[in-house]
Amino acid sequence: MSAIVDLTSKGGYVMVPLYITAMVCLYFIIERSLALWKFRQREQAFLKDVREIGLMAAAARADNFGPAQVIATGRGVDATLAELTMVLEHDLGRFLHGLAAIYKGSPLLGLLGATLGIIKVFRKLSVQGLEQMEYFAGGISEVLVTTATGLLIAIPALFFTFYLNGLLARKISEYETLYLSEIEKGR
Repeated sequence: MSAIVDLTSKGGYVMVPLYITAMVCLYFIIERSLALWKFRQREQAFLKDVREIGLMAAAARADNFGPAQVIATGRGVDATLAELTMVLEHDLGRFLHGLAAIYKGSPLLGLLGATLGIIKVFRKLSVQGLEQMEYFAGGISEVLVTTATGLLIAIPALFFTFYLNGLLARKISEYETLYLSEIEKGR
């Protein structure tokens, strides 16, 4: 706890929204990781059934897996493909916009802290003059702490968002291919 207080005193008041942003980011990453784990568990069971009894029978049997439920309803090719995309975006893409806001916004918060730190330095230098350089060093410390904190929050959010976007695109493609291959078999 004393490390947080020390970091806040070094970084200034902008550290508070940066801490909040970090906690929200951590929540999103943990929640999405757990959701992905659950999705993979259900998906593995569904795909095992697909190999054993076929797509349509497996889809009819899978009552707790969104893509399977969409395939089981069979509302026509275009409607099913659109619904598959929507369901997968809901299951896998939740909080993507929030994570994008974090990786775009936290460096800006860090930059705000840096700007405020520089303003503070120049104010003190204009009043005190160059005789007391410790004000200059303290202000530069504030600039570096907030900037680094903003980047430390943004980088994991950026990579996790890219991972989720790639996974979402891959799963949409996989389920569309799976469904369309079944339609082709039926013709």
